[in-house]
Amino acid sequence: MRISDVLKALRTPGILTVHPVSPLEEEFPRNGTGKSKARAPQDFSSETCVSPVEILHELSVATSFFTRTPFADAEQLWRNLRHCGMLGTYRKPRNPREYLVLANSASDVVYYYKATQSERLGIGLAIVVAKRRLHKRYPDHVFHAVDAEFFLNSEYAGRIGSRLRGDGTGGRPDYFLVGGNRAGTSAEVFVLECKGTHGGFGTVGKQLTKARRQVKSVELGNRAPGSLTVASQFAKSGVTAHVLGAPGSGNLWSGSTSAFHALLDREPERGELVLRSPTGDENSSEPPRIVHVPEDHRTWFLQVLTRFAAASALRFAGDMATAKQYTSPRDDAPRQLSLFDEQLSREPSPEASLDTFTLPDGTTFEGRLYTVSLPHRKVLRVRCGLESRLYHALRDGQLARYWQHARKVHGRLSGERGRWASDDGVISVGPGGTIMTIDVAA
Repeated sequence: MRISDVLKALRTPGILTVHPVSPLEEEFPRNGTGKSKARAPQDFSSETCVSPVEILHELSVATSFFTRTPFADAEQLWRNLRHCGMLGTYRKPRNPREYLVLANSASDVVYYYKATQSERLGIGLAIVVAKRRLHKRYPDHVFHAVDAEFFLNSEYAGRIGSRLRGDGTGGRPDYFLVGGNRAGTSAEVFVLECKGTHGGFGTVGKQLTKARRQVKSVELGNRAPGSLTVASQFAKSGVTAHVLGAPGSGNLWSGSTSAFHALLDREPERGELVLRSPTGDENSSEPPRIVHVPEDHRTWFLQVLTRFAAASALRFAGDMATAKQYTSPRDDAPRQLSLFDEQLSREPSPEASLDTFTLPDGTTFEGRLYTVSLPHRKVLRVRCGLESRLYHALRDGQLARYWQHARKVHGRLSGERGRWASDDGVISVGPGGTIMTIDVAA
């Protein structure tokens, strides 16, 4: 396969089957071998178009965790490229439409490599599907993904995650989806659990059953916030997303625009989260402890989640130092130096290490360039960054300004993408103003 074929596959939208699952469908029927004896019901299935680069873009932003390490560039490049050839499109016989499928090269992997691959792709696809589903319900909101474990291990949360280590990461949901409208008069949070498999419907049923416990392990006030579980099935015949939703109480803000902006630009206090054991029908064979966010901490929860969403965008762009300012209280005591800190303290300022790139319409974004040598003296180039005005707003501590304008930037640039098609490259724009481009140069 030529690199131009991979780039074409990345930018080509394919039809994804989305199947809403009711709780009664979670345990799919099985035969004596433990395998599913019937296909999952598809009466309420819908279809939506998704390009592979959109999935990879969301995955890369959501998993930008490295902070200060000399291997950050290599890790970022590997995260962006390792799944480039995993998804593609396929035109079924006597059907002119292109369907999103698992590429032949991806289906050739075996054993635990399949589990790792489907888990990673499942994160990106789940975020895409969840954001689209929430957009239908809240058309004036933009939602951002915040890693739940990263939040729970932060200073703002009192490092409650360290007290949960005995439960394992499998007991908690993967992400919080925090979103608000541009006016700043409303904000909501949902819990998201991401699953992925190369297996059949029996495996999907087990994943959804486990996910029901995971999404209930976070409590806001006296109720769990609304939740979504997306279990993705990857096959050469097509990709299906099974979506299980549950209602909840996830409203974090209702008020004036000025008060909202003042809230976001104010430094949050450390939270006082509570751990409690599940009771009654919450019990299971492996009950995770419940993380309780007190009712009067709703606005605090919003403050911290929006800061972590901004930090993910900054990490994606390569500005680790500014990102750290959004995830740690300013009055932190000096931490013990790690092996590499002394060396890194002599590096140039974060903004000096970023480059400015220009899109075909003249829009600029700040970020990093990653390259890989290809045969015939060609170079694969990946640029990851944040639209310039949004980046400068975050660098200057203007979180409310970033939140207000991110949706406008995304809407404008998304409308331009149809005119940017090229045989030599791919351009992807995320809801938070993040931008990823992939191309080949001689």
